[in-house]
Amino acid sequence: MSGGSLFDRVPPHSLEAERAVLGSCLLEREALLEATETLTPDDFYDQTHRRCFDVIHDMARKDRPVDPLTFWEEIQNRQLEETVGGQTFIAAFVDSVPTTANAAYHARIVRDKATRRRLIQAASDIARLGYQEGRDVAEVLDEAERHIFEISQSGSGKAFRHVGDILPPTFQAIEENYQRGEPVTGTSTGFTDFDRITGGM
Repeated sequence: MSGGSLFDRVPPHSLEAERAVLGSCLLEREALLEATETLTPDDFYDQTHRRCFDVIHDMARKDRPVDPLTFWEEIQNRQLEETVGGQTFIAAFVDSVPTTANAAYHARIVRDKATRRRLIQAASDIARLGYQEGRDVAEVLDEAERHIFEISQSGSGKAFRHVGDILPPTFQAIEENYQRGEPVTGTSTGFTDFDRITGGM
């Protein structure tokens, strides 16, 4: 394939979406809550954007007001002025937001790009595992599965559980219900009581 190795290509990212998310966080609380629930600092590709969102995320976690003035004050308190590029750089965040109504959409773009980058990294790690012929193949498969499983957790925002953790207690509950004569699965419909009252009409 032309253009060099797959892993030499620029990873997926959207600097525009990242700036829009940061700007929306500084302009509207609802956008701030949406972003902090959807994203983590590591989801940002640009290091400066990542640092800025880390500050915003920390301020929101401490229930402190977040707007351009309080954000800049916090940047100064942490002596990050040079790191983030000064007030002009921060003003560019706000200027890049035509409307905060699209904040959730921009946050999903940032999250999806981050998930793709993690997939690329996982693919690289799994490829290296494939070459480690001295390791047991079952162990290699387990580690490869773990890489993908971790991405599925971080990418969706939901805490998935391994099927092996779910099945044993589920089967135990089914067995206990069966022993007590209770419904094994599903929800009781009341038909048993109805038949008893009406004589099975």
